[in-house]
Amino acid sequence: MNNLDFGKELIEEAKKIFQRDLSLAFAEGSYNLVVRRAQEVVELLLKGFLKIGGIEYPRIHDVGELFAVCVLEKLPAIDKKDLAKIKDISTNLAKLREPSFYFERIYTKEDAQKAKNDAQFCINLIETLLPVEVGIKKEENP
Repeated sequence: MNNLDFGKELIEEAKKIFQRDLSLAFAEGSYNLVVRRAQEVVELLLKGFLKIGGIEYPRIHDVGELFAVCVLEKLPAIDKKDLAKIKDISTNLAKLREPSFYFERIYTKEDAQKAKNDAQFCINLIETLLPVEVGIKKEENP
């Protein structure tokens, strides 16, 4: 599998996790799971985008800084506020991931809604950054 196909696969998987797992967990009130799935979605999106660009990423959960640096180099006209926001989302969700997984912290509906909104923001931004010829279709917002 080449970088383009592998990157597309990661992004499509992230979108499926958002639609299937994260949305169901939210509807069922499993807010810790929502936070974990939101982190997973963001991680897969960013790694998928990096892979499409031929950029190897470290095997860590937060690649927001690397993503920001690489995107700024390739797309200097990008809105810097959006780039800073996606970097902050990645870092924040990576920090929240472990406490959500082990129930060291119980997340509220508001926490889960923010995580869900942040993951949706990342999906939307990644979709606008990908060139049309990559073949990743933009889906309607859930």
